[in-house]
Amino acid sequence: METMFASPERTKDRELEEEIKAISRAPLMQVFLKSINCLFAVLDSNRQIITLNDHYLSYLNRIPAGSILGLRVGESLRCIHASEMEGGCGTSRHCRSCGAALAITTAITSSEPVERECALELEENGERKDLFFHVKCEPFYLEERKFYLLFLTDITKDQQRKMLEKIFFHDFNNILGGLSTSAYMLSRGIRTDQVVESIYSTTNTLVKEVEIQRCLMGNDLDYYKKNLYPLILEKTFSKLDDIFREKAESEGKTILFRADPAAEEINSDEALLIRIISNMINNALEATGEGDTITLDAHRDEDMVKITVRNPGFIPGDVQLRIFQRNFSTKSRTGRGLGTYSMKLFGEKVLGGRIGFISTERDGTEFYLILPT
Repeated sequence: METMFASPERTKDRELEEEIKAISRAPLMQVFLKSINCLFAVLDSNRQIITLNDHYLSYLNRIPAGSILGLRVGESLRCIHASEMEGGCGTSRHCRSCGAALAITTAITSSEPVERECALELEENGERKDLFFHVKCEPFYLEERKFYLLFLTDITKDQQRKMLEKIFFHDFNNILGGLSTSAYMLSRGIRTDQVVESIYSTTNTLVKEVEIQRCLMGNDLDYYKKNLYPLILEKTFSKLDDIFREKAESEGKTILFRADPAAEEINSDEALLIRIISNMINNALEATGEGDTITLDAHRDEDMVKITVRNPGFIPGDVQLRIFQRNFSTKSRTGRGLGTYSMKLFGEKVLGGRIGFISTERDGTEFYLILPT
C-alpha cells in the first residue's frame, strides 16, 4: 500500500482486540480516562486508537466509542486529508506537515515524549472547519506492550485571539502613526489638500480595518462593506511604496514597483487591495535576505489585471500544500497563520478575484492576484 509519509500498516483485528482488552483491564488507565481534562487517547504502534476518554467522545458528538476504536486520530476527527490515500491518516503528502502526525511518528521512532502544534481542517455537515490543537504524544509500557498516550488540547480560540491581536495592534499602530503625523501638521497650521487627503484616506483605512477584524473574528464576511471605485494602480503602488520603503531599506532589501500602462486603471476596493498586497510583500520580506530584490508588477490580460509579487525565496513542497490553510504557519508559535488565509479569503470572496502562487528553487516565488477590471 502506497504512502507519502508514515507506514500504512494496520493492526490485525484479533491483535487490536487484545490490545483493547489489555488497556481496559489496567486500573491506572481508568484513572487516566476519568481525570484528564482534554482529548485523551491511547494509540498502538500503528497509530490506531485503542481507548479514549469522555472528552474525546464529547468532541465527536458522542459517537459510540466502539466505532472510533481502531481508527487513527485524523480519521476520528474527520480531517479532510485522512481519506486521500488508501492507507488513511498519516499517509498523504499533507501529513508530512501535520503537527499531530509528526508528534506521533516521532514519539514512536524516538521513544521520547514529543509536543507539536497542529492546524486541522475538517469536514462537518458539508462545511469546512479550521481547528488548532496542542499535541503531546508520550510512550508507555503495559504488560510488556508499548503504547502511546496522546493528549490533544483545543487551542483554536486562543490561537485566533492571538492572531487577531497581533494583526490588530500591528496594523492599527501603523495606521494611527500616519494619522498622528497628519494631525500634527494640521496643528502647525499646515492645511494643504495633501494633508486633508491623507487624513481622509487614513481614517477610511481605519474604518476598513475594523470591518476586516470583525470578519476574521466572527468568520462572517458580511461585516465588510465593499467599496468599489476606479483606481489608478500607479497611485496605489505609490502608497505601498510609502508603507514599505523604510522597512525594506532597513533590512537591506529592494522593492521594485512596476505597473504596465495598459493595466493602469482597475475597479476595486483600494483599502482591501492594499491589505492583500501588503500581506504578499510582508511574506516576501520574510522569505528574502539582505541584498535581495522583491518585484511588484501589474499587467492586463484582456478583461483581467494580474498583480504579482515576486521574490527569490523558495517555499518547500510540504509547506506549499498548506499555504492558504487557516492557522498553519512555518513559525513555531501561536498567533501566526492568518496572513495568507485572509489574503485568499478577501481576494476571492470579496473582490471576486483569484489568488495563487508558483514557487520553484530555480525561479523563486510569485504570489499573484487576478482581478476583473
